[in-house]
Amino acid sequence: MSIPRLEPGARFAEEFRVVRALSDATADDSAVYVVEQGSTGGQRALKLLDPSLVSPPNEGPEHDRLCQRFEHAAYAATRIESDHVAQVVGAGVFEGTPWMAMELLRGEDLATRIAARGPETPLAAREIVTQLCHALAAAHDVGIVHQDLRPESLFLAVARREGAPFTLKVLQFGLAGLVAQASTRDTSRSKNVELRLWRAPEPLPPGSVAAPSMDVWALGLLTYFVLTGRPFWRGATSTSTASAALNQEIAFEPLPRASERAGEAGVASLLPAGFDDWFARCVVREPSARFETAREARTAFDTLMGFGAPGPSVGPSAAPPSPVVTPALALPLPTSPELEPAAFPPQPAGSPFRYPAPGFQPFSQPPPRATNPFVVIGILAVLLVPIGGGLVGFVSYRQSRKTAQQKATKAAAAAAWSDADSPVPVSFKDPTWGARDAPVTIVEFSDFQCPFCARAETTMNQLRDRYGPEKLRIVWKNHPLPFHPNATPAAEAAQIVFERKGATAFWDFHHTAFGQQKSLGTGSYQSWAVGLGLDGPSYASALETHQGRAKVDEDQRLAAKVGAVGTPTFFINGITVSGAQPQEKFAQIIDQELGKAAAQVASGTPKDRVYVELSQASFVEPKKREAERPATVAEDGNTVHNVPIGSSPTLGPASAAVTIVVFSDYQCPFCKRSELTLKQLRETYGKQLRIVWKDHPLAFHTRAVPALQLAREARKQHGDIGFWKAHDLLMESKSLDDTDLRRIAEDAGLDVSKAMTAVAQGTRPVGYADDDTRLAEKLHVTGTPRFFINGRSLTGAQPVEAFKKVIDEEIAHAARLVREGVSPTGVYQAILATAVDEDARNADKGDKADKADKADKADGLLKSDLVVGTGLTALSGDKVRVHYVGTLLSGKEFDSSRTRNQPFEVDIDTGRVIKGWDQGIPGMRVGGKRKLTIPPSLAYGEQGRPPQVPANSTLVFEIELLEVTPKGTRP
Repeated sequence: MSIPRLEPGARFAEEFRVVRALSDATADDSAVYVVEQGSTGGQRALKLLDPSLVSPPNEGPEHDRLCQRFEHAAYAATRIESDHVAQVVGAGVFEGTPWMAMELLRGEDLATRIAARGPETPLAAREIVTQLCHALAAAHDVGIVHQDLRPESLFLAVARREGAPFTLKVLQFGLAGLVAQASTRDTSRSKNVELRLWRAPEPLPPGSVAAPSMDVWALGLLTYFVLTGRPFWRGATSTSTASAALNQEIAFEPLPRASERAGEAGVASLLPAGFDDWFARCVVREPSARFETAREARTAFDTLMGFGAPGPSVGPSAAPPSPVVTPALALPLPTSPELEPAAFPPQPAGSPFRYPAPGFQPFSQPPPRATNPFVVIGILAVLLVPIGGGLVGFVSYRQSRKTAQQKATKAAAAAAWSDADSPVPVSFKDPTWGARDAPVTIVEFSDFQCPFCARAETTMNQLRDRYGPEKLRIVWKNHPLPFHPNATPAAEAAQIVFERKGATAFWDFHHTAFGQQKSLGTGSYQSWAVGLGLDGPSYASALETHQGRAKVDEDQRLAAKVGAVGTPTFFINGITVSGAQPQEKFAQIIDQELGKAAAQVASGTPKDRVYVELSQASFVEPKKREAERPATVAEDGNTVHNVPIGSSPTLGPASAAVTIVVFSDYQCPFCKRSELTLKQLRETYGKQLRIVWKDHPLAFHTRAVPALQLAREARKQHGDIGFWKAHDLLMESKSLDDTDLRRIAEDAGLDVSKAMTAVAQGTRPVGYADDDTRLAEKLHVTGTPRFFINGRSLTGAQPVEAFKKVIDEEIAHAARLVREGVSPTGVYQAILATAVDEDARNADKGDKADKADKADKADGLLKSDLVVGTGLTALSGDKVRVHYVGTLLSGKEFDSSRTRNQPFEVDIDTGRVIKGWDQGIPGMRVGGKRKLTIPPSLAYGEQGRPPQVPANSTLVFEIELLEVTPKGTRP
């Protein structure tokens, strides 16, 4: 059944005669008419609502109950003692259609007003908040919560007292909850998105009573809307995709500060100082953390806006309080022109509903006083001559100014571009190199202190030269890692340069910062900025007050959302590339994307939309990337890595033959799966096994950090025993929300108050988690879980057999070490003593010639495993049997056992060979091949070995370990 359409002159419910329509049934699931009430002769607004409000599947008692519920709700507003609530004069159900009759108002609703005029001035905004809070407080006093506050339900009517700017009327008190429930039942309605833009996120089960805190949430959002002219949420559209994104944003994503969100739209300057704190007391997901009452919110807002405490009377009959004079708010109320009734647009006369009412006259103005026409003619005659000559010039000036304004508007619109609908959004607020409509866009999440990022910049420069700005666009995003102390200040410093001098200056600053990474610091930033033309004292002040912090924080939230875990991370038209990859890796993807882009343009896609279209098609959500990540043994699974235990929690005795260090994340599903494997291993190996925990929360797991904070607090309160108890409970949890963490704290026997305080400490790991993150970066740990079994790497949730193979080998190795005299508690340290040099391994990924040159100049040995063996490990004093090839840096071979086809045997570390061999062979395993780059001081020194080896030569050996005879086992 649809809402009936009424024609002028028709009668409805015998009491009302239709004068004209104000809106049809397509608007707001209702139809509104101006009607004449028979019993009084006065005009009213008659609103007909969707019959489904009172129409159950079957007629009968349920229908009667719904009708009674509707009438009770419609008349609820009559119990509210406030002039800011629209008066209801009648309500009921007529021929299956629910209706309500209200006072007829002139004016416009808040949505229409903002759409036509833009944001309100601070004084007008304060007046709106004051009147709205009066209505809410009066309603809450009698137990009525609106539940559906939004711009369309706030009507700014012509004031009925002299000097008042307007009278705000809140519509549909009592009824809003029913309408909202009916609307949410039909998920296809675009109105659902409109409702979610303003409605508090906490669920309201059927039969439960709504709390006033729901209206406080909406109050904060509406105040932001009044001051900025924009909804707070990004997903303010009616598409199904945007609807899902909106739900995610409101219910789960970190809530940004109001000034940050306003800054994204370029309207942060419209918010008064201190608004962030007030807004955060309204728009917070925990209802108990909001203002307790609308009165409290209104008092705090008055203070924020520079007004004194309000008097006891707040309604329209009360004189407005005098403002405290400040530079920003020196205008008195209500005489400011911005609050005069003429502030309403003159053409529409409104209704208490969304659409203005046609037919009403504009606001009445005082009739002009009678004036003698001869006096007027005389005045004109005197003035006409001197102003006539200037009239033409004035018209010309106005025309030229209008043209200039139009050009400026077009230029500003072109400059303020945005690819916000890409899964990796970019805009004019990001430092960008290359054309706006370049077919390929690389979005780079980077860190000024990260050595791998510095290496990647060389590749980026090569790509700039290779493709040019017409084919390639590079966009910078800040992602300073928490364990790089200079990274965040450097990011803020560069951001300030960009905001004040633009992209060219930013890239100059950027290149200097990466070229002088060891000089990062405030003094350097100021020097570099002044060299780029910025004012020194002003720039120093901006650094001190962290004026670049908001954009840096915004970029880091995006990094977490798109799964940019480490640095550098790149998105090439949405395709993820992690780490400092070689140029050809990028070029391969770029060339493919150029072909896709050409096809897109040929099919009619505008050039400046190519990035959005291609990134939407190519981007893979972080959780899906994680799920598709193969769980395989790492390529260097036999290499021993230096993985210190440090101060991390341990489970098992220090004398265990095997130590498993696990880098894990409480929210990672693969980590949870691997916990079952670790439990099996503990049962199988008992005291031979020790587990060490390292925190490695992934950026896109938003509940991983709160969980690790709880685990650390458990350790603080009850030591390692308390930690592992909390750890097991966390791994069993499916939600890790605050309620669940509180339950876990209780089950773990913790001081719950202290535990939840720890949970709320922030979003970044602190304490030993920072040490864990540094170690993870050094070991190139990106995903989770990652295991190191006596230093040997195993990646992913492997089956128990994969662990047992490595563990059994390591138990045999540990037994041999103990036989050789190593104490059981010293086994792990003895194994780490043979570990690869991680710094050397990282350096080996760079230019080989440069590495050899450094070895020649420095008194240091470089080791690089070409093949990792699986047999016995060579230790000092052992006899080894090897094949080798020795060359000079020029590549000239000077000695080779392979040429003679005769392996070489020698006792290691007994002085029988050069020092480079004595230091370089221990740690190798049988079957392995190792490259040693040996400086002269560890080779033949100044004497050389003529004629094959000149003096002061750096030598390069490739050694294959064939056999090891342990010391003390020879006949």
